[in-house]
Amino acid sequence: MVNNEEIPAFGFLVEKVPTPLPKTVAIGADRARAVMIHLVKNEKVKGKVKDFGPGILSHLHRLILFFIPKWAGQLRLDDDTKIAGKKVIRADELPDKVYCFERWLERETKELRSHPEDLDRSLRVAAAAHFGITSELHPFNDGNGRVARILLNGILLITNKECLAHNICVLPVPVLREEVNEREIRKLLEAGKEPKLDSYLQTLEDVGKSWDLTPLKLHLASKWEKSLGSFLMALHMRYARFHKKNWHDNLNLIEWQIVEDMERRRKWLEDFAATSHSKDPVPDYFSASLLNKHYQI
Repeated sequence: MVNNEEIPAFGFLVEKVPTPLPKTVAIGADRARAVMIHLVKNEKVKGKVKDFGPGILSHLHRLILFFIPKWAGQLRLDDDTKIAGKKVIRADELPDKVYCFERWLERETKELRSHPEDLDRSLRVAAAAHFGITSELHPFNDGNGRVARILLNGILLITNKECLAHNICVLPVPVLREEVNEREIRKLLEAGKEPKLDSYLQTLEDVGKSWDLTPLKLHLASKWEKSLGSFLMALHMRYARFHKKNWHDNLNLIEWQIVEDMERRRKWLEDFAATSHSKDPVPDYFSASLLNKHYQI
């Protein structure tokens, strides 16, 4: 996360990994994040995937779970998975459902690219994509949350001018979460008690109950605003440390414009997170037309 980092200058920010997580998990997240930045900039990745179309979920999962070869990139084969007490899509339906979802994602991200700085649309697509992966499909045995968070970061960065033109990518949401004590959660469930969920998991549960993306959009907006605020504060501290002048006086015209754009976005996100909003329903990811292999976006 940005607020845990020493920021030496403009450039790509690497998220600091929480210490309890295994090193291999961090490496996998770093590899997938680097590929996602290529996709954000609409660059081919070793000729395998381009943009957010069919094959993107398995490709990211292979990078994230490279240390478990038998699972990496492979769709789950069991039907025992439940999310908030609800069974997810059956394993035998996953190939077609994942394909439909990826075609939906391809269509939505292409629309996003034609609407620069449309933050409400970006939040809606990112929230929908995240919920679809974690709570509807849950396509993999492990790593679904990391795939979803890598993907939503990419979606939120698609229309950011500083990322596309200057390679300045401030991750809106942390990819890695703090370790969850699954043993303690299991004990509470076996005792008939409801475990207390963190705000992230509680938000996903709220969306599942109401079929309204708004809680997740607000959660993402709040996280993104904090990431941008931390970056701008660290930048201010850096210039204050090395220069006696006002830090804005040390920026060239391009840097000034970048900072202004980031501050404008941060303020919009702050206002968005503090405002009430009408219901934003979960989309239909699995429309029959998306299953057509010759479907034209």
